[in-house]
Order: sequence, then structure tokens, then C-alpha cells
Amino acid sequence: MKTDSHSDVRGPRSWSRPSLLALCGLVLTSMAAVWLAGPIALVFVGVLGLGVVVLSSPFAFALGQVLLLGLPTDGAVIAIVIVECGLCCILLSEYSLLDNSGRYQLGTVMALAILGGIGVAALVLSEQLWVVAAVWTALIAFVAYGLHRVELVQLNLVRQET
Repeated sequence: MKTDSHSDVRGPRSWSRPSLLALCGLVLTSMAAVWLAGPIALVFVGVLGLGVVVLSSPFAFALGQVLLLGLPTDGAVIAIVIVECGLCCILLSEYSLLDNSGRYQLGTVMALAILGGIGVAALVLSEQLWVVAAVWTALIAFVAYGLHRVELVQLNLVRQET
């Protein structure tokens, strides 16, 4: 008997074990949060851990973003980037439970590489994080649009204009 591929995905109130990717994201986020804010971050870690177990991944990701606003950052860009990478793992963890999850896991790795690239570029260039993120996003959008146009031309879905 074949089951629906979406039947493995947990609902908003599951109380089930989180996936391995969600646990890795929780550990990464927890370590960076404690490094960033010290012992006060243990409250952040506890609430986020409870959110990962009780809530679905998008809700746990949103909870982590809200909790991150309450942590004292003191301008530690690399710690914030590591926290965001961990939260990104939590957000994308449900895809590892679906059929054909290799593609989704590759997308997770790409998202982490982009987030990490933004943080490293901000440190190397000694620029504010939001400036580097805006430039990085514009660059990715430009390249993605160019690839989309090439695909349309290759599939003969657009007419050549003279």
C-alpha cells in the first residue's frame, strides 16, 4: 500500500521527535547563542528546544527569530550568522522526511552557504551585515533571472526580437 509523501510531515502539534537536521540546527543555534549572549541564552535555548519538539519547523523557525531579537548581540556578526544558519536548518528540516529528500538537503546546504557567505563577506569587508545581505541578494537575483532567460531561449518559449 502506497502512502502519500506528505503523510510523514508533522502537523503544528506533533509532540514527536525532531529530525536529525532539526537537532543539528538546534545544537548549532544553541552553541552560537550561548557564545553570543552568555548564560542568559540558556532560556533562549530551552524555549527554542521546546518549540522544535512541539511546533512544526516553520513555527519553530519564527519562534527562534522572535527569541533572537531579545538576545544582547553586541555586534557579534559571526555569531548572529551561525544562529541564523542553525535556524535555517530547523526551518528546512521537514524536507528531510519527504521522499526524494536529497534535493532538499542540497538546497539546505546551499542556503547555509549563502548565509555563511554573507557573514564572512561582512567580516572581511568590515561592512554592516544588512548592506552585504542586500548586495548578495541583488547578485543572486540577477544571476537567477539570467539563468531563467537562458532556459526560456533554449526551450524556444520566447521569440527572438530583431
